[in-house]
Amino acid sequence: MADATIPYKQTCAICSNVHYSHGFCRTHYVEKRDSGELKIRPYLFGKSLAERIRLGSEPDPQTGCWNWARAKVNTGYGQIRYGDKLLLAHRASYLATHGEIDDDLDVCHRCDNRLCVNPAHLFLGTDQDNSDDKLSKEREARGEGHGMSLLTNDDIIKIRSDPRGNTAVAREYNVSQGCISMIRSRKRWKHV
Repeated sequence: MADATIPYKQTCAICSNVHYSHGFCRTHYVEKRDSGELKIRPYLFGKSLAERIRLGSEPDPQTGCWNWARAKVNTGYGQIRYGDKLLLAHRASYLATHGEIDDDLDVCHRCDNRLCVNPAHLFLGTDQDNSDDKLSKEREARGEGHGMSLLTNDDIIKIRSDPRGNTAVAREYNVSQGCISMIRSRKRWKHV
């Protein structure tokens, strides 16, 4: 049984020397790095924003996307420091290529890839433009595909053809009377 007072020491994957970086001792780390076997991200300090974007992304030859390979926020977008601010990486890429962006505009993706920072895949738009783009590409969870949905597409068809009043139909489907009214007036579930 290991003594709890002795801290756990990592050892090199090749020899038994003390671990330095990437699972290797200093000697084996340098060998692996210099041979190109280790993929080490380049240091970005002191480089222009455009150069930092290029070095911080990995091109995907199949899609043309430049996938951000560094820090990410919990929503899945890339993040980069620019001066004293943290910016979303795709916004920083657009900024580096095209210049200043109005605060009321979004930087949207043509490719629908949150990690993409390729300026050719980015365009400016309002919140409404971004929402319309999402709807036109059917990327929004709606109808029975939405995790909170109590109804199915078949239920909607039956509700719209049911001659009874909203209250009776609402009781049968265990939803509110207002929900039935919105479905019948096609303010909800428009796609069915």
